Amino acid sequence: MKNVIIQSKKKDFGDISFFLKENFGFLEIGEDRNMVGFLSKWRRILMIFSDAIFVIKKRAELSGSNLLFSSGFISFFIRLFIKFGLIQCNTFIWIGLLIHSERSFKIHKVLLKLTKIKDEKFTVSSKCEIDLYSKKLGIPKSCFIYIPLGDYIEREFTQVETEVDGEYYFAGGYSNRNYAPLINVFRKLPQKLVIVGSHLNEELNLNDVPENIIIYQDIDKNLFEILVRNSKACILPLKKDTGASGQRVINSYLRNGKTVIAKDMCMTREYFSHSVNGFLYKHTEPELLSLINTIENNPDLLVKTNRNTVDFYNSELTKKALFHHYDHLVKKYSKAHKTEA
Repeated sequence: MKNVIIQSKKKDFGDISFFLKENFGFLEIGEDRNMVGFLSKWRRILMIFSDAIFVIKKRAELSGSNLLFSSGFISFFIRLFIKFGLIQCNTFIWIGLLIHSERSFKIHKVLLKLTKIKDEKFTVSSKCEIDLYSKKLGIPKSCFIYIPLGDYIEREFTQVETEVDGEYYFAGGYSNRNYAPLINVFRKLPQKLVIVGSHLNEELNLNDVPENIIIYQDIDKNLFEILVRNSKACILPLKKDTGASGQRVINSYLRNGKTVIAKDMCMTREYFSHSVNGFLYKHTEPELLSLINTIENNPDLLVKTNRNTVDFYNSELTKKALFHHYDHLVKKYSKAHKTEA
């Protein structure tokens, strides 16, 4: 039987789709909408109707699947079709269930209940999410599969020029970031700090930026990667412990062999052990201030943590490491259905 992955928006987990197609022979059914930035309310509503139409059009291709993978809001329509027997598959797997607000939890809980089906699984990229989602959504923990959000494809970046000279600390990303306290810390330090965010990060729209702080907004991936590569260490100032948050940025930091200084949360503890392959702080002030001073006064600290960072990345987040996770998943559920047959 065929294994299928469907996506209405290839920008969402498109790398996973490509990975499954290339390594496990999945049939990829996708529609690239080329969405850029954030959408208006009415455009979002229009796209929801478009998702429903897309599933209707692809119903025949989806039916008869052994494993059917999907991601994002379109998954609700697929579940609904499976529930009413309009699509037949052995196991439905929702890739990367991501919920980051109380309002979204309430909406997802209602929709998941209305579209509940048998033989469904959800992959999550943080172990913390299993407890969180099980509690908030009323889904048994046995329905969740942990697979880290690593680098599913080899990344190549073109060298570009930057306006930054010399050693600096780096912090980047848009969602769930708490940049204001970080900026306040570096107002008290002589070291340079480079921040890369979005125009939607309101705390980055400052008129009184100190000379040692440089802020970029909405830059391309090449420049982001180069700024990471040339930094002394990277800081991850997360705002809330929401489970999955900042993993793609963490991948960038780790594949470039950079020590990460992160807010001490359930998710970050899955990646970093304090003083082993990174540094964790609970309160931005004064703990982060103290950490920066400790690193500056003990430069050998980064030699050890950088080396351990590379070891962690190679063992957990490379394409080779991720292959084993999906190989186990595909074999497990394919084997289960063969046994049932």
